Formats: sequence, structure tokens, C-alpha cells
Amino acid sequence: MNTKIMKQTFQKSLLCLLATAIVGIFTSCSDDDNAPKIPENIITDLVTIATIQEQGATFEFQKLEDSPTISLVAPNIKFDSYLYKKGQRVLISYVPQGGERYVNDIITVYGIQPVHNASIIEAPIADYPDWDFAPISVFELWRTGTFLNLYSLMEYNIDPRFKVIVDEETLSQEYPHIYITYEITSTSNSSLKSFNASIDLAPIWDLVTCRGIIVHLNNSKGDDTITLDKFQTIKPL
Repeated sequence: MNTKIMKQTFQKSLLCLLATAIVGIFTSCSDDDNAPKIPENIITDLVTIATIQEQGATFEFQKLEDSPTISLVAPNIKFDSYLYKKGQRVLISYVPQGGERYVNDIITVYGIQPVHNASIIEAPIADYPDWDFAPISVFELWRTGTFLNLYSLMEYNIDPRFKVIVDEETLSQEYPHIYITYEITSTSNSSLKSFNASIDLAPIWDLVTCRGIIVHLNNSKGDDTITLDKFQTIKPL
């Protein structure tokens, strides 16, 4: 199955992702006259923390697939060192100094939110016979550089045991098979919650023999198998 099926509303989905971060920071501030106001021209993106200083940071990201890397400098931001580290993928809400999106710029950050950062496990998929037991409601699955990004709903209570497995028997193939799965640790008081992840594909994507990947997941909203081609550009709808 081609990735076109997953390209329903790329821009809308990404905005929804990051709107959550903004609302989380500014909720309950509406009655405070001194609370910072959310600018109308705010932008939201999924980025990598490239550098961190005592005060200030640099973020990097790609608009889609293999587009050029964009660098955003936030000179006044202060991080909680327990929550945020160099190399971490996060959602940020910001306003660029020049007012233009997808260009290198200095920015003012208004919101930041962690996402689940996932690495790939190499193992025989036969060791995970119940990998597709828990369904995932996928709203968006898209690639930026060597990251596969997921915007979804999952049923869980505290934290789901999220795993990304590459079937080691397919590693030498042109299209290794990757399985996205999670375990529900407790059904007590569980409910559908948003779950956002960024998966580091580099160990697989950078293989000389790799021409793409085949992604498997129990998708309650549509197709369970998606092919991502390494040398094909698919634009969002």
C-alpha cells in the first residue's frame, strides 16, 4: 500500500498536534490580565533540539521527506534539563522574527511539548506473535528526513509500552519490514488518548541496500500496511 493513503490532511494534523501544546501552556491563563497572549501568526512544527545552552537553543527540522534542513534559533528560551535533551524530538509553537515559515530564522517560542522518542528494535517478528493485539487510531504517519512521525489515538491509562520492531530476517532486503505496536499496561480507567511519536529510522534508512520500508500496524482508521519509498517524493494533500 502506498503512503498516499496516509496523507489525508498533513498540515491540519500537524497544527492539531501542536495546538495541544499551546493550549496546555496557556490554559487557565485567560483570566489573568498579565498572562502572555498567543499571537495570531503562531507557527507549530515537530523539530529536533540541535543545541542547548543555559539560555537559548537551536532547533532543526525538515518540512517533509528529504527537503532541506531548517535551523531555528531561540535565544531566550530556558529548558528544564530533566525534560529536554540535545537530540530530542519535540513539538514547538513559535513566531519567526522574519514572519516567514520554513526558512532559517530567529524565533520566539511560546510552547514546547515532548513527544515519544522511539528507537527501532531488531528482532524476529515471530518473537512477537501478538504484536497487533492493540489497535492504533492513526491520523497521520509521515517522514521527515530519517524520522517517521506518528500522530494517533491509543487506549491506555498511564503510559503504553510503545515499540517499533524491524523484523531482522528482512534487514538485508530492499524493503525491511517494520512493525509499530504497543502494550496496554492496565485496562483500569483506560481511555483513548492522543499519542505522538517520532521514530528514528536512521539505522535502517541509511543502509546501502535499503530502498524503502514497509510499515505494519493495527490501524483502526484504515490501512494496516504502508510502503515508504526512499527515492519517491509524495506531497501532502
